[in-house]
Formats: sequence, structure tokens, C-alpha cells
Amino acid sequence: MRYRVAALICTFLICAAAHAADAVVVDPNTVGTWELRLKGGPWVWEIHSDGTYSFHSEAGDGVPPHSGTFSARNGLWSLKATTGYTDQGTYLVQPPDTLIARGRLGIGAWRRPAPKSDSSDPGLHL
Repeated sequence: MRYRVAALICTFLICAAAHAADAVVVDPNTVGTWELRLKGGPWVWEIHSDGTYSFHSEAGDGVPPHSGTFSARNGLWSLKATTGYTDQGTYLVQPPDTLIARGRLGIGAWRRPAPKSDSSDPGLHL
């Protein structure tokens, strides 16, 4: 009986470790909205802490939007869109506002967009 209990515990621990290894990990420094500034407007990449992302272009270049799963850890990132598109590469976060990412399309310096001012605020602006 003791051997069965021990075997059951070992099986549980192995399954738990395998599940933890499959868990999506997102470096918190990569979470947020990033823009890659292009001539016609930015590409916008939103990375979420739950392991999802979305991408769209405001550059008028016809690049289709996509979204899916994302992970980033120890300088390596990867994504898989619901459309089947995949990409991966290396990254480096340079505080306070730059994410340098290398992937299938080359290397890009993504920046956090400046906060938008609320022009409807009736407060005094000097």
C-alpha cells in the first residue's frame, strides 16, 4: 500500500512539473503597449500579462492585424497567432521605454507611446 501511495505522489509531482513547464511566462517588463514608428504611422503591439498579445498597423501598409499567445523569458520571446503565423527571437528591455526585439522581420526598437493628454480636462494648464 505504501508503494502505491508513493507511486501516486510521484505521478502527481511529475504531472504538476510538466504542467508548470508548459505554463506561459511573460516577462513583466515586456507587458504593455509598444509602438514601432514607421513613416506612415506606427505598428502597435499590445502584450498582456496573461500570455496573450494583439498587433495592428496604423501605417497604411496593409499589414493585417493578428493576435494570439505570447511568451517572453530570459531574453527570448515567441508568439503564435490564431491565424497560424509564428515568430520568435531575442529581446532586450532598455528602461524606461524601449523594447529591442529581433525576429523574422529583423530588429526593431519598439517604444512605449507617450501618454495622451486629455483635452477635455477643464483644469488649468500652464
